[in-house]
Parts: sequence; structure tokens; C-alpha cells
Amino acid sequence: MSQTEHLVATLKRLLKARGVTYRQVAGHLGLSEPSVKRQFSRLSLRSAMAQGRAFFERAIELQKKHGGGKTIDNSFQTNGTLRTTRG
Repeated sequence: MSQTEHLVATLKRLLKARGVTYRQVAGHLGLSEPSVKRQFSRLSLRSAMAQGRAFFERAIELQKKHGGGKTIDNSFQTNGTLRTTRG
């Protein structure tokens, strides 16, 4: 588990243990509840993206193992710039 994943998991666990809702966090921060949820999600996603190709390959492996024969389509979006090499 990466540091970011650990941080997000710990924050979620502490909020739940104390009975604090995302709505309450949002009110305290002056944000909307969806914004708070989105930030938690983005932290988790950034952590996954930081793990790069190994994470993606492991996700595919687990989908095949637990997918029950279903076809699962995946995509990976970044805000990067496409670079090509011409030989």
C-alpha cells in the first residue's frame, strides 16, 4: 500500500469511527459534499496512477481471475502530452 493509499484509508477509517460524514467535512471546509468525495477519489486514483503499468497489469490480472468470464473494457486517461519517436 502506497503512502497516499494509506493516508486515504486512514482518513476514511477515522471519519467513520467518529461518525463524521462527508457532508460534515464539506461544511467545515466550505465545499460541497460531492467535492469532498471527488477529492478522496482523486487521491486514490493518483496513487494508482503513480504505480504505473504494474498496477494496471495487476488490475487486468484480477479482472480475469474474478470476472467470471465477463468481458471488461478498461481505459486509462491522463492529462499528458502524446509523444512519438520517429526512427
